[in-house]
Amino acid sequence: MDIITGILRARDSLFDSLRGRLARLWWPSMITAGSRFRMRALPRFRGYRGRAAFGRRCRIFGTMTLALGDAEHEGFLTVGDRLVAEHGCILAPRGGAIEIGADCFLGPGVIIQACAGSLIRIGSQVMIAKDCGLYASNHGHGSVELPMMRQGETGKGIELEDDVWLGAHVLVMDGVRVGRGAILAAGCVVTRDVPPFAIVGGVPAVQLGSRLPQAADGSAERSK
Repeated sequence: MDIITGILRARDSLFDSLRGRLARLWWPSMITAGSRFRMRALPRFRGYRGRAAFGRRCRIFGTMTLALGDAEHEGFLTVGDRLVAEHGCILAPRGGAIEIGADCFLGPGVIIQACAGSLIRIGSQVMIAKDCGLYASNHGHGSVELPMMRQGETGKGIELEDDVWLGAHVLVMDGVRVGRGAILAAGCVVTRDVPPFAIVGGVPAVQLGSRLPQAADGSAERSK
């Protein structure tokens, strides 16, 4: 049984490597990638204007959808080394930009969506669990005479600093900055900035605690 398992793993590894090479060959003007870039399936495109750059030793266990540009703008995606992404992730600069640091994890069904003029920046060693969404875009709604879908989109951007952990089904809305080492509890909706090392949860999310040691007066001490 161990021999059969080893053969199957070697086969899967070979196929993953070949798909990664095919992705770079088929879309050389849009996808660049470092060594040992592996994909379980070739990427799907919903927007072709722009470029995606993946670092070294990235692994994508399933289909990833890329929505780079829109009708008027190019979109840019930059991913650091050793990304691990599960099936069904959607990375959508949509005319804006998404930057992901090194050693990050994206769970199944994660959606990261910007729009023209907005930037989503994710630090290193960030864990984003199943079905989370980061949305740096809002529809205009100032006029009641026009349908909202015809009033354009705006986006301020989103930033997740290093070592942040998002539990399953978390939503992070436009304009939010999440400090280093913070934990966003499963199912919360984050509409305002989160301090470093804070633990937040709820709808809308509020601070539930802190990962920092507590001082004698009950306040959280600053990390050195």
